[in-house]
Amino acid sequence: MNSELKNISEDPSIRDRYTNRNGLKFYLERTELSKNGRNETFEMSFFATPKNYSNHNHKNIFKIIASDEFLSDNKLSEIKEEYVSKCGYYEFLKWLNEINELKSQTFEFKMLSGNKVILSQDSNGIFQLPNNDEDDMRLRNLAEEIIFKEFYNNIRDKKFSDEDLKEKCFVPNDIFNGTYRLLKRQNYLDLENFQLTTEGISYYKNTSKFDSPQSRFSRTVFVAQAFSPDLIDFYNTMYKPIIESKVFNLNPIQINNEEFDENIDNEIMNQIRQCRFMICDLTYARPSVYFEAGYALGRGVKIIYTCRNDHNSDEPNFDASKFKVHFDIRNRKISFWEMDELEDFKKRLIGRIKQFLDLQNQNK
Repeated sequence: MNSELKNISEDPSIRDRYTNRNGLKFYLERTELSKNGRNETFEMSFFATPKNYSNHNHKNIFKIIASDEFLSDNKLSEIKEEYVSKCGYYEFLKWLNEINELKSQTFEFKMLSGNKVILSQDSNGIFQLPNNDEDDMRLRNLAEEIIFKEFYNNIRDKKFSDEDLKEKCFVPNDIFNGTYRLLKRQNYLDLENFQLTTEGISYYKNTSKFDSPQSRFSRTVFVAQAFSPDLIDFYNTMYKPIIESKVFNLNPIQINNEEFDENIDNEIMNQIRQCRFMICDLTYARPSVYFEAGYALGRGVKIIYTCRNDHNSDEPNFDASKFKVHFDIRNRKISFWEMDELEDFKKRLIGRIKQFLDLQNQNK
């Protein structure tokens, strides 16, 4: 990760970007290193401001505090600014990846006397911090997919700037720059016409599985369902607790019209692309739910279908004039539920989720 983050107040055009494992997008900034003489500590703060959300007062603040004694004990006094900056940014992104809801919050990471650090050095004697290789891979794959998609779909030779691409990819500058340079060096991009080359088209079609590069690292589960009061209550008492349980430790995502200030359809599709898998409750046969299921199928996103049992055409008392599952999905595996047999449904749903996650982990 690039440690050369700039202060957002100096030039908003160079602020960094980050998409965390929960699909949340943040603009990043930092302060300069400062000395707190009273406490004999050096301090630096990192900030994450959410993109797209209407309430821009949400700000996540991560403060790293290193005592003068800690730096001296570990022979870091001469490189304290570089060390605190790099170590702070590394720990900041680890913390940021765990955020799954938007609320103002502050966290302090303290390095005090008595704590020892062991740093490896490269051939030039410069210290090295541990790398989060898995997260770097996730972000590189995310940038590559979006760059390919933008060039592949550009049938009118529309010109777009590097800044346009950065905003669409929404990954840190160093990840974007490295990925973009590599694709150009491999002759996959026709930069004169802003299209893919023949080699680029071949690579894109042969390697694209139409699933999101975020998905296997993601901690989100997109839940598509009707927003009727009874199903909202069912989500809160059934889907949400299961997804958040210690068994899975994942984050349920629901989107309603009040959360986003950009086009809601775009945000729904963005969250579907980036989710680990999707739960699609077909109760009441809402067109929007079928649309979301169709989009997920096209992207190769795993879908677990559920539905209230009175929609089941195999039941003897089924009444098609009231509720039904449409024919194009009826032949797929659907876990039906009844209010008086919810424990059985819960066990079946947990079993299906476990089966999928186990298979996904085997294929990593």
